[in-house]
Amino acid sequence: MIAWIKRHLKGPEKPDLRASEAALERTRTDRQATEARQDSIDAAVAPIRRARIENHLRERIEAAFAERRGVRP
Repeated sequence: MIAWIKRHLKGPEKPDLRASEAALERTRTDRQATEARQDSIDAAVAPIRRARIENHLRERIEAAFAERRGVRP
C-alpha cells in the first residue's frame, strides 16, 4: 500500500514514455521512407521475377522433352 502511494505521489515515469515515443516515431519515419521507395524497388525486382518465371518454364519444358526421350533430367 505504501509503495502504491509513493508511485502515485511521484507521478508516472516519464523517461520510459519518452523512449517509447521516440521509438514509435523512428518506426513511423522508417515506414514512410520504405513506402516512398517501394515503386523503385518494384521496378528493380520486376526483371528478376520475370527471369525466374522464364527459367522455371524452360526447366519444365526441358524435363518434359527429356521424359519423352526416356532420359531422366
